[in-house]
Amino acid sequence: MTEEDAEDEYRRAGKLHRYDPEMELKKRYARVAKRHPPPDGFVPKMDEYLKLIEDEDED
Repeated sequence: MTEEDAEDEYRRAGKLHRYDPEMELKKRYARVAKRHPPPDGFVPKMDEYLKLIEDEDED
């Protein structure tokens, strides 16, 4: 998914005012890390990334 695709999704959903490209990139990293976790200690701030997508898990 390109940045333009993500922006289009937000536009279609009526939430373009909430779109933040930097935050979307962090969320994408968090989703990948959740599926394929790195070795322990490799990313010391992994919990911060995973908190970004906790809201999505609840839906």
